[in-house]
Amino acid sequence: MALLLVALLLLSNALGQLCEPRSHATYLAIGQDLQSISMYSKRYRNPAAIMSYTNLSSLNGLTTPVDYGSGIEFAEGGVESFDNKIGLQLAVDLGGDEGCTKIVNGTMDDQLTLLVQFLRDTSASRVFLRLGYEFDNPQFNYHNPKLFKSAFVRISKAISEDSFLQNYTQNKKVLTVYHSFGQLNAGRFGGDKGRELDAYFPGDEWVDWVGVSLFKAPFPWLNNKNPPTTSPESFYYASVVASFSKNHKKPFMIAESSPWGGVAKKITFHGGSIWDNWYEPVLEFIEAHNVQLWSYISSDWDSFKMWKDVGFGDSRLTTNEEVERFWDVKVVNNNNKFKRRFLQEDSLRNCGQTGFQLFGEYRSTGEVVAFASPLIFLFFVVCFILVRRTLCGKQSGYRKIEIDEGVWYVEKR
Repeated sequence: MALLLVALLLLSNALGQLCEPRSHATYLAIGQDLQSISMYSKRYRNPAAIMSYTNLSSLNGLTTPVDYGSGIEFAEGGVESFDNKIGLQLAVDLGGDEGCTKIVNGTMDDQLTLLVQFLRDTSASRVFLRLGYEFDNPQFNYHNPKLFKSAFVRISKAISEDSFLQNYTQNKKVLTVYHSFGQLNAGRFGGDKGRELDAYFPGDEWVDWVGVSLFKAPFPWLNNKNPPTTSPESFYYASVVASFSKNHKKPFMIAESSPWGGVAKKITFHGGSIWDNWYEPVLEFIEAHNVQLWSYISSDWDSFKMWKDVGFGDSRLTTNEEVERFWDVKVVNNNNKFKRRFLQEDSLRNCGQTGFQLFGEYRSTGEVVAFASPLIFLFFVVCFILVRRTLCGKQSGYRKIEIDEGVWYVEKR
């Protein structure tokens, strides 16, 4: 009975969990268009998840390919190209204040139904759903915190009420992400990043993970220690987001990242290599704040119409020999000074936990224990009955005679 109770407790505690990986481990996601993802996978191991983008008004790029001028987006096609052994990190543009108004007043309900249908049907093992990503980026026009929160809650509630998604596995299939761009908005909330994050936060019930973007922040010349807030793009503000995540007891991710200017650029005017100046600080940030998912954009931004001459450059890892080699050693093969493991293909199906194959499906240790404990308990019950019958039926060589009131033992055999 004790084993059964333990199994039920493990099972109940696991239900609705947020798919956090095991201790000292980080999922690796790669983006952000099909061609770039394919090129990455040809050079390295397949990642744990791929990145994709859509908007709620059209839902383009989910089940059919689309090119916004930034490369081909095709969420389901990308997942299927990895034999469905991969997760999806999906950004959904809500359309700023105008779009949020339509979501709140019900004008977008048909689109919302289609989005939930996609999330139910997708073969991705997990979906990290960045609703209204980079809500605090002024260019994205989410100026009304109340509207943003209401729209986020309406979508998250629709997902949570879907019967299939409710009962998917012990861990949620769809995990909502509250994603900040991690920079200072001097004109908002008196330049107080913490107040801004509080104002837009939809609430713990509706948010599963918290995310931040890292592009310029890791560079050391933006992170003077005295004072630490010299640049509005410094690591300081990304750390504020990390602290916000910790205070709300939410798993934390880097939702978008690549070195501003690209990896091929020679950063000689500050000294040191691009790996030392950007990638190592990111690895240190991951360790310091227990980042549990790292999304890296390995893409030639400048080759796309949308991003040409914006400043992102070419962040493909293979365009710099040192970066290509160190990524292979320190990230793909986990040979980094922090001994952190970066989890890759098929790790999201079991949420980064060690486990076993059971009936052709990968099961976590908790699932195996929960499944096996009742069987073990039944086995011991049967053994107890058999042993008792054996002892009672053959006790000291006496012959058993059954009487209405019980069992009596009489005369020697």
